[in-house]
Amino acid sequence: MAVTLEDAKKLTQDKLYLGIIDEFQKDTLLNAMVFDDCVALNGGSTLAYTYNRVTTYPTAEFRKINAEYTSQEAKTTQYTVNLKIFGGSYKIDRVIQNDVKGITNQVDFQSTQKMQAVKALFSDTFINGDSGQNEDSFDGLDKALTGSSTEYNKTEANLNTLNVELQHIILKKQSDLLSFKYIKC
Repeated sequence: MAVTLEDAKKLTQDKLYLGIIDEFQKDTLLNAMVFDDCVALNGGSTLAYTYNRVTTYPTAEFRKINAEYTSQEAKTTQYTVNLKIFGGSYKIDRVIQNDVKGITNQVDFQSTQKMQAVKALFSDTFINGDSGQNEDSFDGLDKALTGSSTEYNKTEANLNTLNVELQHIILKKQSDLLSFKYIKC
């Protein structure tokens, strides 16, 4: 039996797919995050992810000579979340794709714009997501941290502080990556 186009596609990699991965790497928030490959691409795993979140931090203190520290341990709570799928699609008629030559390549333009929409959706959901309002979405930090010691109230001053702190974390992460790459070379 001859090799079909479908069989041949299994052994190739779509160049557009690589370009989309590269676009995700250009986003500051997404680039600073560590993602866990918890779902097998060939199936066999669920879309549920279980993790532990520190809910009580330990304390530290000064003490006098011959005195003891007060015992206090960190506490964690186990959470299970359902992973969510998001993205988008677009359609371009093959005549436009192949024969209409304008200022802009429509495939490149539509791919870039769709990637911008995906990044904007993720960034907004990362902070404001609420699966109670949209069951296809995930809970963002605003909902996940409610009632915790790390909760930020939505005042302008607190949001500005959060923004500055996130920028410091991202810059530190980028600096660490550059240092690692420099040492590795």
